[in-house]
Amino acid sequence: MPTKSFGLVDKVTAQIRIADLIKKAKLSQNLVQIIQQNQKLTASNTQLQLQIQKLTLENQTIADKKSLEGYNIGIKKGRHEEKQRVHVKAGEPYQKEIKSLNKKITEQDNYAVELVMELNKLQSDNLTYQYQIKQSQEQLGSVKIPYQEKIATLTTELQDQKQQNQTQKQQLAQKDQVLHMQTNTIKHQKHQIKHLQQFGQTLVTAIGECKPLLKNTWSKVVELIGQHFHQQQETDLSLFEHHWSKTDFQTLKHHASTPSKAELYQLYLQHNQDMDLDR
Repeated sequence: MPTKSFGLVDKVTAQIRIADLIKKAKLSQNLVQIIQQNQKLTASNTQLQLQIQKLTLENQTIADKKSLEGYNIGIKKGRHEEKQRVHVKAGEPYQKEIKSLNKKITEQDNYAVELVMELNKLQSDNLTYQYQIKQSQEQLGSVKIPYQEKIATLTTELQDQKQQNQTQKQQLAQKDQVLHMQTNTIKHQKHQIKHLQQFGQTLVTAIGECKPLLKNTWSKVVELIGQHFHQQQETDLSLFEHHWSKTDFQTLKHHASTPSKAELYQLYLQHNQDMDLDR
């Protein structure tokens, strides 16, 4: 502040004069506190702006990470769908057996329904006998003697019927238990077939992928596999057809339908023995 406004030229004297004026004005202590608080708020505001910038960067990083995760999930989902498609195709040779098992389950379900209907009929007959006994007892009140023999007969028939019902109930319980065991067995077989489908497809694919490693021995491997199928009299080569090259599959099919050298040698020896016996 210029010292000329106070009519002075001495700077030190001017500062003393200003300080004295401030003191005389009795500047409010609250104003000083407000100025200090304003400075603190300004500093806090600066820190908050830095934190906002940091959070903005973190949010952008998270968004980029989510985008990358979404891309990876899309790739995994696509691979999973492709595997499912291959598994479904690999299971085609077993569809006939699965249909046969489903047919057996349907037949057993129908048989169980017939057994329940038969039991209901037996219970209905039982109620009929009880009704006839009740009628006979009512008639016995007026004419007792003529109906005693009939009551005895009906009572015997009722006891026989109860015994028969009990026997048939036991048989039904046994049949139901057998049916339940057969159903569980069929479910277990279907579960095994599903795993065999996956195992067969994986095994055939793995053997095919070993071709570059086997190199010169690959033809021998194909020959041995074909001889195994020939010895087991197994003709279902569909898994190999789906997952091997056409050339390798045709070679395998040839070996599977051709006797091995050992079998041909045994046939040769048998032929010579037959010739010796004829002589």
